[in-house]
Amino acid sequence: SSSSASENPQLFWEQVRDSLGLERQIATAWLQPIVAKEIVMQDGSATLVLEAPNRFSAEHVKRQYGPKICRIAAE
Repeated sequence: SSSSASENPQLFWEQVRDSLGLERQIATAWLQPIVAKEIVMQDGSATLVLEAPNRFSAEHVKRQYGPKICRIAAE
């Protein structure tokens, strides 16, 4: 049985990532190494937990793409 994006954090992250509309080179370098670990439900809202390969990558992605990732994920 296929799971929906809400049940599959990695599938959901891939959909969000693809919706960012970034150049392939940028997406491959910065976003492809990031892995979705889980979707945490709390007080009726969902949080997508992402894991970056290192602190530098995590900070760069959060600073450069964080607001857009959050906006698309919330849609």
